[in-house]
Amino acid sequence: MDFFCESCVDSEKKVEIRAGRVIFCKKTSCKIQNGNTKLPASNLLFIHGSCAASMQYNNLIESMKNHCQHGIPEVNSQKKEGIPSKMNFYSFDQLGCGESRHPSSDWYAFSTENLITDLKIVCSQIKQSESSSPLHLVAHSHGCSQVIQLLNSPQIHSRIAGIILIGGALKGGPAALAKDGGHVIFKILPTFILNRLQPSLSNSFFNAAVHPNHHDKLRNSSLEISNSNSMEFCKAYYRQQKYASIEEASKIKTPALVIHGANDMIFPVQAGVHLSETLQNSHFITVDESSHQCFEERPDIVARFILKYVLDGTTQ
Repeated sequence: MDFFCESCVDSEKKVEIRAGRVIFCKKTSCKIQNGNTKLPASNLLFIHGSCAASMQYNNLIESMKNHCQHGIPEVNSQKKEGIPSKMNFYSFDQLGCGESRHPSSDWYAFSTENLITDLKIVCSQIKQSESSSPLHLVAHSHGCSQVIQLLNSPQIHSRIAGIILIGGALKGGPAALAKDGGHVIFKILPTFILNRLQPSLSNSFFNAAVHPNHHDKLRNSSLEISNSNSMEFCKAYYRQQKYASIEEASKIKTPALVIHGANDMIFPVQAGVHLSETLQNSHFITVDESSHQCFEERPDIVARFILKYVLDGTTQ
């Protein structure tokens, strides 16, 4: 089973990750100016949020590649051997999302447990093809919970060099929306009514998730992703959604960088602070003039934060 082309600089394809589960996978690579060719490549895997898509990371990845190719002035490596000469970026659409379409009637296929199992397989595939290279996980929103739950799995934490959690929140913390089972409307409203409400629901989420300064830039792409999901699929996803608990997060020793939009109207910034303080080894950073989608709103700034953390081990 070969998810990602080891020798390819860029590749994308659909793969049967396990029986009956076909997902869209993408890999892109770039050289790091003045990097050490003797060091193994640095690898990042991007995990999107609930009912979202990997394409949301496109601008962030392009910003990171641009910095790598033209020099990263903020990076002043504390490591004696310096930084690697290559970086690989991996992403995928979770089952039912983006290009990983799947029958909405297959209810249990979209459970949090199944999605975490898929994530574990993707991580294993990357580690098999890049056995000597460090792997960092970059996750957004509910994807942060999936990463925390993944790291609570046996024999997985030692294979991950670090995690970057963007716009995340814990169950039982300051974010009211970070609760199992999704919003109450997915429990009480039938699908045909949800279908009629979908455009207005998407618009309401967009207005809260994106700072007004970035509305014009992101409105079309964000609403396209949101409105492309069937509400039957959304019900199956959200009704089975489980957020990571405070207890689960408190067990994580893996180095972490927590990034949060300073004006997040989905999960307040206090939720990001709480998440960072609950983890055992974490740094916390806010992004000004951004809300829940800060990595889309200000990709260049978030790219520099991530690169400095992954390559240099620092945040300042």
